[in-house]
Amino acid sequence: MKESTVTAYDRFLSMNGLRDTKQRRLIFETFMEQNEHLTAEALYHILQKDLPQIGQATVYRTLKLLCENGFAHELSLHSHGGHAQSSYFEPTLAREHHDHLVCTQCGRHLEFHNEVLETLQEKIAEEYSFELTSHTHVLYGKCKNCHS
Repeated sequence: MKESTVTAYDRFLSMNGLRDTKQRRLIFETFMEQNEHLTAEALYHILQKDLPQIGQATVYRTLKLLCENGFAHELSLHSHGGHAQSSYFEPTLAREHHDHLVCTQCGRHLEFHNEVLETLQEKIAEEYSFELTSHTHVLYGKCKNCHS
């Protein structure tokens, strides 16, 4: 059974010796409700609707803490044109593991899960006596709309 958002938030505060603040709670709850990859700036703009005085640095610091404590995952994905990278964040709470396909032309992100790939990486790690703790697969190319 997955941990509730309230329990997770309390655990997050405890792990970091933080006190409960309106800003911190709003960042945590709003971020955990998202079903997409967000940049820190995009989350900041969502939060400003409910709390106009929130600082962008506060959002960024909280996202970093969420990543450090396993509540979020940071992905560095190529932006349009495949040159620059942007950091996207996604909540890990109540989400199943998945990997990503990224279109280098339009920036579209697709999530996928492939059990054969999961089994193969475990076999490779075992072959090299390597203990896996986590992984991320990001495959870059052109989506069906861009390569036609």
